[in-house]
Amino acid sequence: MSGTKPYIAPEIFDCAMDLCVGYSYAVDWWSLGVVAYEMIRGCRPFDIHSSTSIHDVRVLFQLGVEYPQSWSEDIVDLLTE
Repeated sequence: MSGTKPYIAPEIFDCAMDLCVGYSYAVDWWSLGVVAYEMIRGCRPFDIHSSTSIHDVRVLFQLGVEYPQSWSEDIVDLLTE
């Protein structure tokens, strides 16, 4: 597995743990969504670092993302669709 952990899609982590057989272009949309969230909020949606274990990353994904109430429904829809 290669890449910058905070921007890697969940299915890539799953494949690294042999929990799936592959992934497609959707992983690029995930990374773009992480960048967009970070640009709008000023921090990443998940507290993931290079030292964060794959198991811990998967737990963070299960916990989900917090969207500020001040964000419009359109912004949240854009990032969640």
